[in-house]
Amino acid sequence: MNNSELSSLRKKPKKQTVEDMSIAGVGNAALGTLAVNTITSIFTKEENKPATKGDLQKLSLKLNRYQDIRNLSNNELGKKPFYDTELNILVYL
Repeated sequence: MNNSELSSLRKKPKKQTVEDMSIAGVGNAALGTLAVNTITSIFTKEENKPATKGDLQKLSLKLNRYQDIRNLSNNELGKKPFYDTELNILVYL
């Protein structure tokens, strides 16, 4: 072996470099996430979307406000009788 072949064998291997975070890469990731979330929102039916805290609070208020009256029959439209605890009246819902 000659000197040039020996020197090429003795060369240190190149260190791997980690790519730095770039503004373009962050922008691309943000746009990709936005696109996926938008498409998911468009194609998900309203009844299949998760309930929010506001939805649960509205449901809680409705359940607390209207109390089921079991000893009255439904009205002519088939609506059930409830006692409205805020207005203190009988309502059919």
